[in-house]
Amino acid sequence: MSKLIVTICLATLLAGAALYVGGKQVAPGVVTKGTSINSSITTATVNTTSGAATVTAP
Repeated sequence: MSKLIVTICLATLLAGAALYVGGKQVAPGVVTKGTSINSSITTATVNTTSGAATVTAP
């Protein structure tokens, strides 16, 4: 029973470490893309007469 608990704890620790390292690799690209999407959304306008939307592509 104790071997099972140790195995589960070790697997959880390794999975957490893998997610942390993967997140550190992915996060900079996600933040950059999120910032450009935020800029394009905040500069979007809609003509209330025609319904035409104007946006800038990131």
